[in-house]
Amino acid sequence: MGELQTTCHCGAVHNTVIALQNTTGQPPDIELCHCYGCRHSTGQLYATYCKIRQSAVGSPLASPSLTRFIAAEPESTGSANLTDMPEHGQGASVTLYFCSTCGCHVFRSVVGADDASLEVATGTLTRGIEGRGPEGQGLAAKFGPHVNVESTVDGGLTKWMSRVPVVDGGLGAVKHFAGNREASRDAALAASCLCERVSFRITRPNADSHKPQSGFADAIVPFHTQDAEMHNPKDVKWWLRQNDTRYLGGLCVCRSCRLASGFELQAWAFIPRANIEFRSRAGDHEEDGMWRVLDFDGLHSRGVTRGYESSPGVVREFCPSCGATVFWHDEWRPELIDVSAGLLRSHDGVRAESWLDWWTGRVSFAEDVALGRRGSPATRARLFLEALQEGLEASAGN
Repeated sequence: MGELQTTCHCGAVHNTVIALQNTTGQPPDIELCHCYGCRHSTGQLYATYCKIRQSAVGSPLASPSLTRFIAAEPESTGSANLTDMPEHGQGASVTLYFCSTCGCHVFRSVVGADDASLEVATGTLTRGIEGRGPEGQGLAAKFGPHVNVESTVDGGLTKWMSRVPVVDGGLGAVKHFAGNREASRDAALAASCLCERVSFRITRPNADSHKPQSGFADAIVPFHTQDAEMHNPKDVKWWLRQNDTRYLGGLCVCRSCRLASGFELQAWAFIPRANIEFRSRAGDHEEDGMWRVLDFDGLHSRGVTRGYESSPGVVREFCPSCGATVFWHDEWRPELIDVSAGLLRSHDGVRAESWLDWWTGRVSFAEDVALGRRGSPATRARLFLEALQEGLEASAGN
């Protein structure tokens, strides 16, 4: 049997599940879904789930450590933000399960008119084998194809993972939340999670954008080298790009990002706190309408985000309703914040290239891509990174 071990970052949710196999013992491929729901419920540029046997995880879904969020309901107005959408997941009911403590997405159930599936987020998989070949060798489910890409406008992650084929979403791929929210065309860039409990905007670089001080991101100067330049002794404002008109975007495959989100790849935009503004919704009561600079204490007191200390001095913020990863911040550079790029709503597409200049020279913590993993999850992670690096190199300068 294809037994797999899963865990979230904090360890509150850990299980043994059985991978789904076809009649020849082959595990089904793992789609990279780019639909609006997958991006805004996770904060990522995509979402990947591995199908598992439903009988293998019946009781863990009822775990008190999991928060349940209904992302789509067919013919219903009860699910958040569905009343003004043209479709409802193509008739599918989609429920997400994430860790209440660290925010890691763990399970997803999709129930359609003709079938149902239970799935586990691939970033939570730590060890095991998903299938057996004719000679008894272990088989790992492959990533691909890309589905529901049309909603990204610019192709999103497919630009950097062209090795993986794209399948038109019209061919039957389930949209885990149909439609798009209105893209931002104003002087500020709108961003929100799927349930919109977390809703904020980013302003263009200005004089305040130069005030933070920060060591270099790992993508620029790798931490494992212990190069003295990593501390940025010359105080380079590396997060400001293209003559201070854009912010830097980067990709990370570190173990902490993976287990705190539930997915293989975290996309970050590096934004000064002074350029992140909130006009949040607390419960059913709209606030006074004033835009205010991001204040984590205020967000926590109003229950807008939940903070999780993933390592000493490092806090990750997520939506306590839908589980979207929102921010990363630490005590050493409190004025420069990592923002989940999957939450952005730019008119030019998911990569928001009118706002972000993506770093293509390195994937952060690439050397740790398989850290803490064995078997199929480790093999697949290495192949994922290989395809990503190949695509980044090909796109450099384009």
